[in-house]
Amino acid sequence: MIEPFKETVVFYPEDTPVESGFRWVAHGLRTDQIGLGHTKEIALSDFRAGVAAIIRVAEKDATVAYLREAPEAIQLLDTHADVVVVRFP
Repeated sequence: MIEPFKETVVFYPEDTPVESGFRWVAHGLRTDQIGLGHTKEIALSDFRAGVAAIIRVAEKDATVAYLREAPEAIQLLDTHADVVVVRFP
């Protein structure tokens, strides 16, 4: 069983605009996973679904790492980007 943990998520605009406009990136600092969406809420929902899927696999296969620190450049966003904290699982 995966121990519950808190994940800090930072939001920033995607680097490359898509035809329908830009998208937000929700990027986890402890999991180094991302979610994308046209709103921060959709990006966060996409992020949570992705991490939940990885956790389900990791519960069955101990070789799957679900925690991996995000790169330093992303970690530094924590000081000036919109941030939320979510709990898993």
